[in-house]
Amino acid sequence: MKALSHGCPKLYSRTKRWRGTRLTARPFRESLVQENLTFYRSFWGLKSLAPQLPVIRNLEGNQIMAIEKMSGLEIMRAMVAGHIPPASIAQTIPMKGVLAEEGKVQFEAIADERHLNPLGGVHGGFAATAMDSVTGCAVHTMLEAGVGYGTVDLNIKMLKAVPLNTKLIAEGNVVYISKSLGVSEGTLKDDKGILYAHATATCMIIRR
Repeated sequence: MKALSHGCPKLYSRTKRWRGTRLTARPFRESLVQENLTFYRSFWGLKSLAPQLPVIRNLEGNQIMAIEKMSGLEIMRAMVAGHIPPASIAQTIPMKGVLAEEGKVQFEAIADERHLNPLGGVHGGFAATAMDSVTGCAVHTMLEAGVGYGTVDLNIKMLKAVPLNTKLIAEGNVVYISKSLGVSEGTLKDDKGILYAHATATCMIIRR
């Protein structure tokens, strides 16, 4: 249960015994539920700490929608339009959604002095994170409301050294989709069309 020790309210208490440690469930408390809601919403970077899922307006601005009732494409378009915040990884690896279509997304990404490797170049994790993001989000645009996904395979080729403080375009496109799998590819280019990285990804589609 060490995973619960990083700021998350503990749901279990330890009872020491001679032959090991026994976990005993703590009594249910409504306040404990609120504590966990607060922790997880803070962890995922959501501005609202309310118990319900975030509620936003659609792109036309004339209807309030809950994220749980929105398709993947609607969520991605709302993020591009600034109606919902991007994932917190976009603060570590500066990325901004600029395009969301069915089966296609584009992010702007800029590497800075926080992303250097020991030799002074841009770390490969920068391109890998950008490729993981756009390939996954491209698959997300093909999913209906209430359906999730997760990357199970990411294959990336680093073709050129990524420049510092230069706006790059990371693009993801879906090449295959089924009920259980989504396959997509990603590219990282500059405004001149120079290719810095290419990736393919496989995503598991999670249907409840």
